[in-house]
Amino acid sequence: MAVSKFEHLPDEIILAVCLYLRPFEVIDGFGQLNWRLTRTISQFRRDSDIHHLTLTQYQRWYSYLLPSTSKHITKFVLSNWNAPGQIHLFNQSTKYYTSLRDFLPNLIQLRLIDFSNDDVDILPKLAMIDKILIDIDALRPLLYSTKLLLDRYLFCSSFPFKEVRLWVGDNGIRLQHNTDLIINPHLEQLTIIVAHIDDLILLFKRSPNLIKLYAEINSFTADEPKQYATAEVMPKKLTDFHIQTNDQKALTFDDL
Repeated sequence: MAVSKFEHLPDEIILAVCLYLRPFEVIDGFGQLNWRLTRTISQFRRDSDIHHLTLTQYQRWYSYLLPSTSKHITKFVLSNWNAPGQIHLFNQSTKYYTSLRDFLPNLIQLRLIDFSNDDVDILPKLAMIDKILIDIDALRPLLYSTKLLLDRYLFCSSFPFKEVRLWVGDNGIRLQHNTDLIINPHLEQLTIIVAHIDDLILLFKRSPNLIKLYAEINSFTADEPKQYATAEVMPKKLTDFHIQTNDQKALTFDDL
């Protein structure tokens, strides 16, 4: 079908066609045709998922498409799964920005898929983003230093996140219990795998206004707990609470 004819199709048909395409293909093919079509595909500009791009496609997206769409992006997905090194590559592309919000001014949600030790430099740039969703590369165990940085920037900084997902399959994340307590009153939704139950209790202290919590406790430890659960530390607004463990000793019924 000629582009001139495509431009005059009803919005419903245009959107039906776009559903069979990747967001990159929609913006690349139809993003510069006319005002009406640009308005029709606006959702594809707001939700930018580039995890499927090859290196050549990424370079075209960054050089030619991103400049005209950066101010519209509200949700952004980067992934090392289909495109190894993509998170690091994007971070290098934005190395002159101290915050991703300086580059993507309306960014609300960032998802990082198969995050690895090579990607820690992006963590200081997460300020002012409401939702951070991080899935760790299960085939590349995290260094101890990487886990410390994840804890530092997600839970021990002044970044006012409203939702955090940190899915660490590598024995969960052991939080820092010997640092000053930093409270994030804005955090309402949390999904996380922690190493031990006292890590979960510490998160209660750090996030007193949690509403939704999905937590997995990795294992039991015979060490003296660094945190104890009391009525005072339990989030008072918590209404949606899911907890699980594959280690029966990690969380007994009495502990729960």
